[in-house]
Amino acid sequence: MTVLDKAGKQRPCLDVLGDVMGVKLALTEHDRDLVVMRHVFHIEDPKDKSRWQHTSTMVASGRSAADGGPSIMSKTVGVTCALATRLVLEKKISQTGVLSPMAKEIYQPILSDLEKHHGVTMVEESENP
Repeated sequence: MTVLDKAGKQRPCLDVLGDVMGVKLALTEHDRDLVVMRHVFHIEDPKDKSRWQHTSTMVASGRSAADGGPSIMSKTVGVTCALATRLVLEKKISQTGVLSPMAKEIYQPILSDLEKHHGVTMVEESENP
């Protein structure tokens, strides 16, 4: 079967699959979403070569549209982007260009705001020797 777009051009299979899955997996007004995230870091001290593991874990669920609340994806993605945008507009980020949030000046205020005002937290565990 060939699926054509409005201009009559054949559409890529992945686009068609995305369209079908978007309909089948759409949330109803009573559905809630869930995020389970776990980061495991293997760390080595450059001085004495000691190694340990640090783990960050988050399990959080959003609220349904019927409850009038935000989804957890909107908090973890949308709010995070909004907070980063605010930092740029307020000139609180001195770096320029396309940035990864690896600098403390970027991630620290965002994580702090997410925890303080939006209830988004990670559980941190470390096996530091």
